[in-house]
Amino acid sequence: MATKPPAEGKEHKVRDGEWVGSIALSYGFADWETDVWKHAKNAKLRDSREDPHVLSPGDVLFIPPWE
Repeated sequence: MATKPPAEGKEHKVRDGEWVGSIALSYGFADWETDVWKHAKNAKLRDSREDPHVLSPGDVLFIPPWE
């Protein structure tokens, strides 16, 4: 079962082996690329990590609230 992010969104600290899609799915997002990866608050992370499948432990991914 997915964990609903809070109304203000949530900063998720990446753990080893995680990627954007796996994280987004755990929060209930099916369209991880549009809803999470391309969110404006993830621009800095996108600039430093070209491939959303390759994140480093300790990276911070913003998880927006459900709409």
